[in-house]
Amino acid sequence: MDEASLAQFRAATAPSRRVANLRHVRDCVIKRDADPYLRPAEVLALLEPERLGAIELYAAEDPEPQIRKSRTIPRIKTIEFRSYMDRNEPCLIEGIGRDWGLREYVTEGVPDLAKLAETYGRVQVPVQDAGVAKMMPLSQFARVWREKIAEGRRYYLKDWHFRLDGLGHLAPVPEIFADDWLSGARDMDYHFVYLGAAGTRTKLHCDVVNSFSWSANVCGSKRWRFLPAAETSLLRDVFGEDVASSFGPSSSEYPRRGKARPIEVVQQPGEAIFVPSGWYHDVENLNDCLSVNCNWANASNLLWCGPRLVDEANAAPGEVSTSHFLRRVAARAASTQSPRDLAAAAAAARALEGREGDAAVALAAAADARRAALVDSDSDSGEDFLGRVGADLFEDDETPRRRPTRRGWTPGFHDVVDRGVTSFEADVGGRRVCCRLGYRESGTGSSVWDGAVVLARFLETHPSLVRGKRVLELGAGTGFGGLCAAALGASNVTLTDIEACLPLLRENAAGVDGVVVEALDWTEPVAPSQRADVLLAADCLLPGREGLFAPLATTLAALLAGDAVAYFVYEQRCMDCGPFFELLRGAGVAVSCIPDDDLHPEYRAPEIRVLELRRT
Repeated sequence: MDEASLAQFRAATAPSRRVANLRHVRDCVIKRDADPYLRPAEVLALLEPERLGAIELYAAEDPEPQIRKSRTIPRIKTIEFRSYMDRNEPCLIEGIGRDWGLREYVTEGVPDLAKLAETYGRVQVPVQDAGVAKMMPLSQFARVWREKIAEGRRYYLKDWHFRLDGLGHLAPVPEIFADDWLSGARDMDYHFVYLGAAGTRTKLHCDVVNSFSWSANVCGSKRWRFLPAAETSLLRDVFGEDVASSFGPSSSEYPRRGKARPIEVVQQPGEAIFVPSGWYHDVENLNDCLSVNCNWANASNLLWCGPRLVDEANAAPGEVSTSHFLRRVAARAASTQSPRDLAAAAAAARALEGREGDAAVALAAAADARRAALVDSDSDSGEDFLGRVGADLFEDDETPRRRPTRRGWTPGFHDVVDRGVTSFEADVGGRRVCCRLGYRESGTGSSVWDGAVVLARFLETHPSLVRGKRVLELGAGTGFGGLCAAALGASNVTLTDIEACLPLLRENAAGVDGVVVEALDWTEPVAPSQRADVLLAADCLLPGREGLFAPLATTLAALLAGDAVAYFVYEQRCMDCGPFFELLRGAGVAVSCIPDDDLHPEYRAPEIRVLELRRT
């Protein structure tokens, strides 16, 4: 992290003495009125007129921050970018995205929505309509966005996770932006498509978790207005906290906003703009514009992101991954020789202590020790500890944690998201089994996981387990396990899952003899018709879904009637599965592990277990 970025961070986050005094006044009003949720304008409304006037004058005379002399944003080559990122300085980068496949959907310099909708019309996209967000098929957006302009309204397609919908190959991440510590944890992705007509805009804001962002125009132009991070205090309310939603004149609520002088620049097609951490900005499309945007973080903005990551994770669990970010901080601390980077890593780890506990505490201590060692060779360096980051920094005795394993058996995250892989095929028992993948359409149920492959190859090794029998697959997702059972001679197969997964299941089951698709929600009673000789379940135990342990155990127990048997496959991830198996045993289900020697010799792994379940 460069000293220039550090100076901006201090200026943007440190309140002045006057602001501290004003916050004391606010706290007194809140305490008097016993309402902790009062907004700044509401606090001001409760003050007597003479006190209000004094406070407005006091706030307006708070010393101005150091105003940046240069009010221009340079155009640079890609080779120059790293220094701007390290210094937290905005710039325009030429020649970005000119080889993207997304350019095929531009005709005569404007977005060709009709052509885009021909291929991706069924994809649901997020659209802003007069400030209200809604989802609609891309084909519908393509039909109505021009009509809405004629009505004086403007639809704006914003924040479309196009990579998670299988379009990542159309706009791969440029190499200069590849060092990304935010995206990639489970299905967390901060890459977006924006598509709007002339006049659509994004109001004044600072990017999520104080991240960096880049935005590349495929076609069209945008006008950006920035305020340097060190001048943020000019936009804050009278108590130095909330930031105004637009540039404009000063007011009682925002007494110094009128002094904020934004830096303006127009971004042309084929250019990417780099938005530094902490720089507030607003954006307007000057003509019909198609762009690709991304929020990202790395070692250069560690201090900016740490505290905001915790705030976002607490406000919206599951939307950001502090664990993923901390792992990347640890990896950086293990490899860097820069005392400044180690100090930033320690500070970022301390900011995450409330969320990540002992792992963050230990990382901060080790980074501090290694930093001291670089200055004083007699100090304990913490090198041994940091060297174990990849293997066991985040392990503990109660909840085993490990890095995701890429075995090459199934398409991975980047295959589906970046390379446009949309199907999975395998020869099972001499027959071809094909599944379409949808990744985001129904969450984890839109992809084939390694556990399903282990199950399929186990059945292929012992086809008599399903041949001539009625088979029902639980949590079928793409239906790969059940379709393999059909290929091995099952008399009939029922693929079950929640309603959201059924369209993809029906598509994959279409034309396969003896295969039907039904809804089966584990939280609902099992229908008498949903009985089978053999039950299949693969990859139904997932981190963050421990709340489904009890419903799944109840459903399995209800289906295991008479001589029915279940083959249950799970992969040990960062969670404790013990409570689930205790629930099964409590429901009268016997659990036994299939020996590795009975599995397919090429498709087995120590962390993937195949279990046989029967009624006791």
